[in-house]
Amino acid sequence: MKLGNQSTLFDLPAGVVYMNCAAQGPAPIAARDAGRRAVDRKARPWEPERLNLAAEMTRSRELFAGFIGADASDIALTGATSYAMAVAAANLRIEPGRTVVMLEAQFPSNYYVWRRAAARDGGRVVIVPRPADGNWTAAVLERLGADTGLVALPQAHWVDGGLLDLVPIADAAHAVGAALVIDATQSIGAQPFDVGRIDPDFVACSALQVAAVARPERLSVRRASSPPRRADRAQSRHPHR
Repeated sequence: MKLGNQSTLFDLPAGVVYMNCAAQGPAPIAARDAGRRAVDRKARPWEPERLNLAAEMTRSRELFAGFIGADASDIALTGATSYAMAVAAANLRIEPGRTVVMLEAQFPSNYYVWRRAAARDGGRVVIVPRPADGNWTAAVLERLGADTGLVALPQAHWVDGGLLDLVPIADAAHAVGAALVIDATQSIGAQPFDVGRIDPDFVACSALQVAAVARPERLSVRRASSPPRRADRAQSRHPHR
């Protein structure tokens, strides 16, 4: 699908070209206005505008689910990607001796929590070094095997935008019973993401970048319908909401 000029949707002065969306994307005018309404609501909580919050949260879940082919009931709103990953780690266990596979220089929100989880459960951390040819997908696949317990990855590396093809990675992880956790902050809204095809255990996404919403609230996704894999879930049927 070809996307036309969208500059009128943003408060973008003439002559300004903003390209640093990897750090923070500009909020559209509609999102800015929604944010202002939220601040006004907080300042005057006795007014009936406050009653719209529940419906807005439901609508947010529905809209985000549409990005990734999920159902609104799969979506939880969290305060940060790191918080979402902490929820994921609380619901997953790694068999002793199994590996947790991550990338070199992976974003901290999807890194430190899994180091702690590996130490908690007696797992081993495996770091995929930056490949000389830039092919992260092949580099990850080389390190997945029968001893893999959990794979925690982005869809796009936050340092240089290097893309990973999550479909073959997901197939390889599922084949050995490993859990799959994705931080899609750098890609959702800019790259296709089919949660039904990839079938991750958890996906987290911060909304301050390419998702371009009013508040940088993060949304976490869990495929509650998927059966528990080798990294047994502490609550396989009742994810945190």
